[in-house]
Amino acid sequence: MKISTDLRTNVDNARMDTRSASAATTAFGEIMQRHSSKLHTQQLQLLMKDIELVGDRLGNSRSFQDLAKYKTLVKRFMEEAVEFGMELNQSHHWTNDGQSRHLQVVKQVDEALLGLTEKVMSQEESRINILSSIGEIKGLLINLYM
Repeated sequence: MKISTDLRTNVDNARMDTRSASAATTAFGEIMQRHSSKLHTQQLQLLMKDIELVGDRLGNSRSFQDLAKYKTLVKRFMEEAVEFGMELNQSHHWTNDGQSRHLQVVKQVDEALLGLTEKVMSQEESRINILSSIGEIKGLLINLYM
């Protein structure tokens, strides 16, 4: 008795078509995810440039209007960074000696903004102290998206 191999070939072809379709879907999903991630990164970089410009202006003028705009931009940066899937509220790290350490980056940024507000409100603070606070906040924001 002869066994027909034609039927077997058709079944194998159907399996291969299913596998290639799922691979194409995965590749499309990965491409979309990479493109979306790239757009989010570009948006965060644009916000960071705006924060730098307003921060420089705040360092020179020390006006409440510039302070309010700076705080608004920083808050928007933090909201967008958290919204885009970066788990930023709390992270868990281990130190060199094996002890655990929790970092709360967003809380640190809020505290730094409050400190900057107090420095601008007391007009006696020097420009250097205000600029150092702005630099500290910028460093914390860079830590958020790097």
